[in-house]
Amino acid sequence: MPITAPHVTRCAASAFGAALAFGVALALPALADEPRVSPLPKPELTLQNFGRLNPDCLEWTNGCAVCRRLEPRQARANHPWSRRGLVKITCSTPGIACQPRELVCEAKRSR
Repeated sequence: MPITAPHVTRCAASAFGAALAFGVALALPALADEPRVSPLPKPELTLQNFGRLNPDCLEWTNGCAVCRRLEPRQARANHPWSRRGLVKITCSTPGIACQPRELVCEAKRSR
């Protein structure tokens, strides 16, 4: 059995205690309650998805480009590039220096 001086044992014990306290202090934030999951954000309103989110709107614009919901006969003849299920939408190309404004519905479906 090795012989050790009492002050060496106390130093080792206090160093171990300090290390243990430091480790616990670092681990406590990780053991705290998990952050609550926030609800999914609303989809961003873009020129392309405005028609899907506003089914009664037939034509909308942001001041730079105009989009239209096509009637079924027009959609078959023109083959628009944008499709959302059975809804077919076509949009104009914006000018290069245009600054888009708030999206506005220009024509609504009559009921």
